[in-house]
Amino acid sequence: MVEPAFANIELLSFYDAWSSALGYTLQLYFDFSAYCEMAIGLALLFGIRLPINFNSPYKAVNIQDFWRRWHITLGAFLREYLYVPLGGSRFGAWRTAGALMLTMLLGGLWHGAGWQFIVWGLMHGFLLVGLQLWRFTGISLPRFVSQFITFMVVLLAWVMFRCDGVEQAWMMYGTMFGVNGWGFPQLYSGLELFDQVTYSSFFVGYELLLMLALTVGVFCLRNVHEMVRDLEPTTLNTLGFAVCLIVVIFNLSSPSSFLYFQF
Repeated sequence: MVEPAFANIELLSFYDAWSSALGYTLQLYFDFSAYCEMAIGLALLFGIRLPINFNSPYKAVNIQDFWRRWHITLGAFLREYLYVPLGGSRFGAWRTAGALMLTMLLGGLWHGAGWQFIVWGLMHGFLLVGLQLWRFTGISLPRFVSQFITFMVVLLAWVMFRCDGVEQAWMMYGTMFGVNGWGFPQLYSGLELFDQVTYSSFFVGYELLLMLALTVGVFCLRNVHEMVRDLEPTTLNTLGFAVCLIVVIFNLSSPSSFLYFQF
């Protein structure tokens, strides 16, 4: 659903742009989460216990919390070998801001030698600096508001990360924020809220319902590590895993690629 949309950014409507941005946000989440969990499971077969690398990052209440949950081992590496040696938070606000910006810029470069990765890293650097400034205000937001804001800024940053270049990303942002109009697909033509309705070539409507359901699951359900802690070897659980295994076996021929193999 996502790749055809990002391959034709100049053709996207307002609805298409937001749908594909949300779709990629979920695609990357489930891809990387499963990749880490499979690595942990395979290592356990050989008696090797790897650290948890993914802990429900979209439940984060701020951008710092996000980086404590997303790619935990990379975040720890960047903190211990870049942020702390650069001075961390020990030498005043300006030094802290510089250390955060440089650390996230290099974190962006870690993902690839492209301007979009550099800008993505700087975006997260600015968000982290902004969080430090926000804390000076002493204002505390409700948890669900903090989670929603964090999720949205992460989603917007992923657009830069996913696009083939900075120019494409700016085009995508322009469409997302109404520069090219506020078009919605015919699915919503019966709603008086939308006066101008356009047909979507990429999304027909059910995808959005699927993505919204997945987003609710990401926010509300327990992750794999939390579920495993309470897992009992019962007959019902065994049958459930057997069904999952059968489904996987019958779908082994389906094309599937891990996004994170390229980073």
